[in-house]
Amino acid sequence: MGFLLFPVVDVVRTGSHLEVYKETRNLARMSDILAVHAWVDPATGYCQGMSGLLSPFVLLFENNVDAFWCFERLIRRLRENFQVEGPSQVMKQLQALWHILELTDGEIFAHLSNIGAESLHFAFPMLLVLFQ
Repeated sequence: MGFLLFPVVDVVRTGSHLEVYKETRNLARMSDILAVHAWVDPATGYCQGMSGLLSPFVLLFENNVDAFWCFERLIRRLRENFQVEGPSQVMKQLQALWHILELTDGEIFAHLSNIGAESLHFAFPMLLVLFQ
């Protein structure tokens, strides 16, 4: 996993359009909290998208401890979405989306089938936004 370098790229991209993240202090806070989380919960570690879930807590709480524990409780509830072994909850959700699409929009379903986009990986960021 290499958790010393892991979140830097994601942290810099998280909320980059927001004024609050133009301050490197807030980016450093996010990076620190993510590093501590990866250390405290090595089974889950760090996965892409976690910085987006942490962001509201960094904005709400000036205290890193409060932000960390709120984030930790959220990840505990969403842990299946970030597991590496076996099908993750996200993959199950994408499969469910595929079946919904098959039933509700045959034209788009056929088009995506024809171009080999059955995995719906392009929809993954949309699922992360739902978590945020």
